[in-house]
Amino acid sequence: MLALAGFDRKTNAPLMNEDPLEIVLSEVGCAGLNRIIKDNPKTQALELICGSGDFDHSPLQQLENLRKLIIHGDFEILPDFGELPQVEELHLFECCDLLDISNIVRFPNVTTLEISDVLNLECDKWKPISKLTNLRHLNLDRNSTFNHADDFKTLVNLETFSAVDCPDLACVYG
Repeated sequence: MLALAGFDRKTNAPLMNEDPLEIVLSEVGCAGLNRIIKDNPKTQALELICGSGDFDHSPLQQLENLRKLIIHGDFEILPDFGELPQVEELHLFECCDLLDISNIVRFPNVTTLEISDVLNLECDKWKPISKLTNLRHLNLDRNSTFNHADDFKTLVNLETFSAVDCPDLACVYG
């Protein structure tokens, strides 16, 4: 089942204790996030469409079955979701204004990471990714400031690496 902002897309009825596997939330506030998490505790995939990252995202820690988190956002700092060791896939899309991804280390068991369309993150700010030692798939396509693939050579479990359309890419993972 796929839901938008706490409502079933087919019937437009509110989600009430239905435990969908995947939920899409658009511009939901902290109270709305808490309600949806309370009503859907077995959610495995969550897509957040955020205006900014300036509210408490830590309730996501209550989703013990959460394996996939997709974030579209207009924020400068990756929100602090708290420790989310259960998340295995993390996708950050359309985060054009992103300047800091240091909170990415709060996802220690991520095996798949995709970050795209980042325009302003300074070259040295990509380094926190190198701390994700369980990472097997890394996709950094369409990021205008990414150019240090060598930073990720310490990721010994990395099976696939993509940095398509990164104009400043100086070296290639090998």
